[in-house]
Amino acid sequence: MKYLTAIFLSTVSTCALGQSSPNLKQGQVPTAAQWNGYFAKKQDFSGVPPLSQSGGALSGKLTLNPSTSTSAGLNVGQGNAPSLPLNGDLWITPSGLFVRASGVTLGPILTTTASAIGSGAAKWAPLFFGNFGTGATTLMNRLFVGEATLSSFDVGPVTTKDWVETLLANTTSVSMLASVDTVGQLGILGASRSSDFRTVFGSATGGAQGVTGIGYNNDTTGSPIALGMNGIGIRPNTGVTGITLGAQSDMNNAGSVVDIEPNTGITGGTTMAQLATGGAYAGLSTTNISAAYVVGQGRPGGPTSRKGMVMINGALDATIGAGGGGLAMDLFRGQSIRWRNATPTTDSEMWGNASGLNITSALISGVNAGAGGALTLNGSSSGSRAFAVNATGSTFTFGGGALSVAEGGTGDTGTAWGTFTPTPVCGNLSLTTNRAVFKTLGKTTNLTLDVTVGGTAGTTCLATATFTLSGTAAGAAYIPGQEFSTTHEIGGCLNSTASSTSTCAKRAGANFLTNERYIFTGAFDIQ
Repeated sequence: MKYLTAIFLSTVSTCALGQSSPNLKQGQVPTAAQWNGYFAKKQDFSGVPPLSQSGGALSGKLTLNPSTSTSAGLNVGQGNAPSLPLNGDLWITPSGLFVRASGVTLGPILTTTASAIGSGAAKWAPLFFGNFGTGATTLMNRLFVGEATLSSFDVGPVTTKDWVETLLANTTSVSMLASVDTVGQLGILGASRSSDFRTVFGSATGGAQGVTGIGYNNDTTGSPIALGMNGIGIRPNTGVTGITLGAQSDMNNAGSVVDIEPNTGITGGTTMAQLATGGAYAGLSTTNISAAYVVGQGRPGGPTSRKGMVMINGALDATIGAGGGGLAMDLFRGQSIRWRNATPTTDSEMWGNASGLNITSALISGVNAGAGGALTLNGSSSGSRAFAVNATGSTFTFGGGALSVAEGGTGDTGTAWGTFTPTPVCGNLSLTTNRAVFKTLGKTTNLTLDVTVGGTAGTTCLATATFTLSGTAAGAAYIPGQEFSTTHEIGGCLNSTASSTSTCAKRAGANFLTNERYIFTGAFDIQ
């Protein structure tokens, strides 16, 4: 029996190194129950050395039990990061889970977030995020997706480039998240549904945003640029006949139409393809912004936009607006459109108010070659009249040609009539000029002559008298007159041809008498 015991102990010590001893004494013969107890405390030899608690290496696959509600399949103790980690090392610190691979430490990879409230667990868990009320957040330094994975992870400059970085430098190489589509569809999709916020938090959302970009320009040195959103469209050559866009905003409405009025602003139910605001976040904005929209040049000396804004036929609701093609712009009373020059000062500005359309400069039309300018005024119920000028500016018409006046109008600026020297002559009698005045409007001269016949009482002069007009008549002209002091005879002055001298006579050819006073007034056309 002692011999067999020695053989057994020698065998056990060979197969399972470091086993504990049952401490048998010399001459002791164990009972059957004692032998069974000794064997029960020993580990059977499985053909490979056992793994010690102090550490070791497995030469095969390790499969762990699945986790249950009371226990995890694997527990990695939380502690501090190793100072010299090796590839394949895995450890957990209060910051999360870390892994060492290819000489680089990756992590923290997994952390947990705060739990959701109410029925939010149905949205936040468990299918995608683990347990109810808890969401798992993956923390990564940089993430490349799709074609972007063909680009190397280094920066400044990048060693291996994807097609985006090759086309436009400083794109993938400087991105924290780069997703380049592999099938020519959507590189990144962001979507948000307003009803989900109520499901999770029990109230209306302040903004369900599919994509949000924030440009924080806090560098006070130089001239940095910060953009919340940037869209770049590229058409590489004229062979591309499709449509290329830098950005598109599209709004879809399946409900009723709610108009936006300039006096009331945005109300519930309104829909718009785009909204530009200033100072929506009170904690970030204290002063006015420069402009809501600006059309500028991409680089000095580079290509420009052919047009600033285009309203395509049929794009607007033609049932509103007085023009019949829709309302292209809706301004509130007093809001103006202004044109500035390089000084900079204002060339012209126009706006509308209760009085009508106001313009701060001259209204000029007909700038096209060969075209005249016209301003047409419509009656409130029907009909219209036009002010127009021909292409050379030499003829002005009113009412479609009813009144034609030479360029510059009549020349009447509101001044008084002028005087002229008539030099009246009547035989050997003297003619005293009491008043001789005229005024020319365009080609028409209006004239008034007041004269008194002098000499010895009872004497007469010839049956005709002459005086010099204020200008040369273009042709035959007649200026009527009447004696208003004694005889009250009717007479007149006649030009039978173009002349500056007019001949006057009394009715029936009677002679002019001493002390008679005549007034001649009328008009004649001038050369």
